Amino acid sequence: MQKGRAVLLSAMIFLPACGGSSPAAPTPSPSPVVVATPTPTPVPATTPAPSPPPEEGEPPVTNTNPAMRLTMRIFVIENPDGTYTGNVDPKLPIPVGYTARLDVTAKDLDNRETVGQGEVQFFFSDPGLARVSGNHTNQRRVQGLAVGSLDCWAVQDGVTSNTIGYFFAYTGVLSVVTRALILGPMIDRFGEPRLARIGQIILAAGLALLSIIRPLADPAAVAAMLGGVLPARAVALLPYLPLAIAVAFLPLGTAFTFPCVTSLLSRVISSKERGLYMGVQQTFGGMARVLFPILFGFLYDRGSGLPFLVSAAMVLFTVYLGLGMEAYTRTDAKPAAAA
Repeated sequence: MQKGRAVLLSAMIFLPACGGSSPAAPTPSPSPVVVATPTPTPVPATTPAPSPPPEEGEPPVTNTNPAMRLTMRIFVIENPDGTYTGNVDPKLPIPVGYTARLDVTAKDLDNRETVGQGEVQFFFSDPGLARVSGNHTNQRRVQGLAVGSLDCWAVQDGVTSNTIGYFFAYTGVLSVVTRALILGPMIDRFGEPRLARIGQIILAAGLALLSIIRPLADPAAVAAMLGGVLPARAVALLPYLPLAIAVAFLPLGTAFTFPCVTSLLSRVISSKERGLYMGVQQTFGGMARVLFPILFGFLYDRGSGLPFLVSAAMVLFTVYLGLGMEAYTRTDAKPAAAA
């Protein structure tokens, strides 16, 4: 019953809304009168001031110090379909036809990013394996053409991983010559305790010099100050002379120090405890080789000369520890005879 009332009520409401009654006669609408509207005087639109363009990427590098370290990375991989792949794992192979975009970053002696003083030169072990393009100062596009292994490296301001071998050869030859030809006569003349102290002082001097030697920021200006006696290229090599001397102090100091200290240890300690103390010596040496690179890496980030200065101070402190060792060497014959 209620449902029927609801239907009836909805029908009653719907009929008036749909015009159930007779419609009224239409009223004629008046004819529109056209009124002339005056044309407005055009007002020149004000051009808004251009907003500054948003900064893209990192700010430009203005440091021009010589490059001391170069880092090369794969910035992005360009796929043949036009897409890009970032966060590339350098250990994974790059398929043939894909293009790797190489990016080189230069750091100066204080570990600050620099543009360097010369152009970045790119080298490739087998140019037939890849097509190299791009004219950006620090980037190259390398597209793989065939399956193979391709070595890539860059050079700027004379910095290259391929020339670091000369440094190790220089120090290695000095160390071998010193131990083979110079160490014996020096021990006969000065004795092991004194020669060990001499070696420690030489080693400390070499480390301290390494902390203050810097390349010339403007060799051309220095050459002009010298009146043009030497060309700028020759003037740029002048800091390498004290560097060669400082580096030479390192193998000389270690060659005079370590053999003498080990020999003194074997002579001062009795034969029953000799193995124990030599083991302790090697233990401290191994711990230092593990811990101090971490410490000095932290110091290097705060200043490139700090690790060398701290090392020089510690080496000089060992000179104090070695004072008076001659008294032990003069009496070492009696315990040896008693043993």
